[in-house]
Amino acid sequence: MKPFLFKIVLFSFMFSCSRATHINNQSHTSLDIVGGKPVSQEDRDRFPYIVALLGSTGNHVTCGGFLIDKSYILTAAHCKSPNIKRAIIGGYKKSRFDQEVSEKSAEVRNISSSDWIVHQEYATKKDSRFDIALIKLNVPSTKSKVYLVDNARTYSSLDSFHILGWGRTKSPQNPGDILQEVSVRYVEPSKCFKVHSSYNFARFRGFMVCTSSAHNKDACNGDSGSIVFLKGKHSLKEDRAVGVVSMGIGCAEGYPALNTNIQTFKSWLKEQTGLSFEIDPSEEHTPGPSEESEPTSEHCTRNRRRRCPK
Repeated sequence: MKPFLFKIVLFSFMFSCSRATHINNQSHTSLDIVGGKPVSQEDRDRFPYIVALLGSTGNHVTCGGFLIDKSYILTAAHCKSPNIKRAIIGGYKKSRFDQEVSEKSAEVRNISSSDWIVHQEYATKKDSRFDIALIKLNVPSTKSKVYLVDNARTYSSLDSFHILGWGRTKSPQNPGDILQEVSVRYVEPSKCFKVHSSYNFARFRGFMVCTSSAHNKDACNGDSGSIVFLKGKHSLKEDRAVGVVSMGIGCAEGYPALNTNIQTFKSWLKEQTGLSFEIDPSEEHTPGPSEESEPTSEHCTRNRRRRCPK
């Protein structure tokens, strides 16, 4: 579920990574869901806030996003592209997006470059730590939004996050047609940034939420901008968005993935939208046993996942 393959500079070396767009002379590429499962027909309405960002024609999903208010989509800054012309809100099956819109199970909104609100640090400096953007909808959506996680919420290695998106279910197979869902574990910053110490990832501490890519479960090309969330026990009203899919090394190769930390940018979101993002008391989430495992390598691989950070 991420954008396309881009080249970026990493310690004077050029790599092509697959989850992003350009960031600080770095590139981002799209990622897809690896190791997940298709959302069932019965649950197709469970995630009305999910967004697919597309061109003017066809059903190729360039990036993901999610509805945080009737008038705002949250996504990754590196996803901004003049090629993105439409947002499908609440879609399920890519090959039927047009029919779903006609049947009113999904909505379509046209997008122009002026509708994007990219974080100023990314817009001016291409600083990957600020990989966050809003899309202002000229016509408000009728779909239900997702609540943002409360700033008081803390995470542990027992927390299980979910990621949604359309994309390859197994690299390098073709992207999937039906919305995919995968469950991944939270990775403590001390472990995450130790693994990535060779690439100066420590500068991302506090800006990113790390998730495991162990056990062949991960976001991948085409998933950029999509939601990382705590899934409610009973209904979508209990879901809490915690991150935006941003970057990683390879797809499901054991390296922790980095996702823009929504808690860090809550103030920025309030400033840009004028919204309070008040939520109902959050429900308890009961994660299963930890699935974390040690990464198997310490080097950024070529032609894989999203972008490699600077």
